[in-house]
Amino acid sequence: LNVMNVGFILCIVVLPCSNAFVWQVDEELVPLQTLTFSERHMFGTNEGPVILPNKRATIFADLQFDLYLRENRTTGFQYAVYLPDDDHRYTGIGLCNDDPFSYNWARNIQQQMSFTSYKGARRLTDGTTEYHYVGHIHHRYQVFEEGWHNIDIQTCTDSSIYLSSSLAGEVIFKNPYGYVPGEQWGIIPFETVRAAVTTALAVMYGVLCYIHRDGLLPLHKAVFVALVVCAVSAILWCAAFITINSSGHPFCCPFPPVVSAAQLVQILRQTLARLLLLVVSLGYGIIRPKLQRVEWAMVGLVTVFYFVAALSYQITDIVFFDVHPNSQQVQSKTLLYPALLADFVFLAWIYLAMSSTIRILNEFKQTHKLEMYDNLWITIGIFVTQFLVVSIIMSLNSMGYIEWPWQWDWCQQAAWEMVNFSIIVGVAVICRPTSNSNLLSYASQLPMEDPDDDFDEDGVEMSSGRGDPRRQGSGGGGRGQNQHEFGLPDADDDDEEFGLDDSEDLAFN
Repeated sequence: LNVMNVGFILCIVVLPCSNAFVWQVDEELVPLQTLTFSERHMFGTNEGPVILPNKRATIFADLQFDLYLRENRTTGFQYAVYLPDDDHRYTGIGLCNDDPFSYNWARNIQQQMSFTSYKGARRLTDGTTEYHYVGHIHHRYQVFEEGWHNIDIQTCTDSSIYLSSSLAGEVIFKNPYGYVPGEQWGIIPFETVRAAVTTALAVMYGVLCYIHRDGLLPLHKAVFVALVVCAVSAILWCAAFITINSSGHPFCCPFPPVVSAAQLVQILRQTLARLLLLVVSLGYGIIRPKLQRVEWAMVGLVTVFYFVAALSYQITDIVFFDVHPNSQQVQSKTLLYPALLADFVFLAWIYLAMSSTIRILNEFKQTHKLEMYDNLWITIGIFVTQFLVVSIIMSLNSMGYIEWPWQWDWCQQAAWEMVNFSIIVGVAVICRPTSNSNLLSYASQLPMEDPDDDFDEDGVEMSSGRGDPRRQGSGGGGRGQNQHEFGLPDADDDDEEFGLDDSEDLAFN
């Protein structure tokens, strides 16, 4: 549905692969098995992005270890923080059997060991005694070198006397600017700028609508509503990132309320963007004053289908991970396929309608309207190409063919948002209210050439008989449309129907 949604469900893969947040830990620590928490990318202290605040980068652990044994024997558990090289990120350190400093692939190692203290004992139903021991780790590690960081935890308990254990507490990865992961740092300023620009665009469009309120078309009102929804969506995402960056609450799971609200409003924004682009591609409000009933019915059907499918998948996604916050499995993608199908129908229809509209405008030399559609087409093409280039680069990077700096991983997410924003801006510009915008869909541009060019030397008309492009549907060149739906009235019709007198010219230059 949107690249952004995928990036917000990072914790569902495995708990040990975490991201610069405050993580609540509740795990079993099996003897001689290493539990690893990894922060994939961190900036060093005072070495964060220059446009964000730069403070200390830290890794903090506050953990309590409860151990239950068959024998009354004191034991302990080991803890180490280090920076591994690229080839040993998942290797782990054998804290019980080896000296951590003997690993030449680990740097900046800090180790701590906590001996357990006796807490009590109880008699079990099988007649044996269970001995309870408690240990505690409270450690703060200052990050000086940017890169991948691991926390390894291991208990050195003899497995023959081991009954059960639990490790509870929190592990915190914090960058110099806050808790947002290092590879997503750029989303914070990007979303801030996007919220400001989108809000300003909605305000400016609203002012234009007020100034030209006497000549507004239903399309103008729809564009304004869409811009308001876009502004609300951008503000919610901006608030979500700022809140998460300051509080350390993970994106999921469960989802913070502001993230859930942003995801749901985003579905509405995506639906409105697709709807507007489709009706503009069909020529509504630009070369056609209205669409046929069957066209509205089909547009409404596809729009409702996409909205319901996308919303159902998003709500199911949120509920699934709220109920199963530590799930090791990704939710079923069955509900995603209907939304993808509707998206494909939207994209195919938009492409065909836009191509047909541009062809008709070009054929009938409607250069003013053609220029507007060409600019919209070029704008969309530029940003789609940009997104595809970034996506290809990221894919090649994940496959190891190229090396893309992790500091710029956020560009792919930002590129997709720029594509969505460019579509809204393009539609807003092409459908902006003007003093004569209510006449635009009724008027056809006057010929820019001498009409006598259409006759040969013998006075025979050389034109092919094609009529006003407004009388043609978006799919072709027939004359089967109703004249009063798509064209100007006949000469004997009352001009006052459109508020015109003989002195007014419908042409626009």
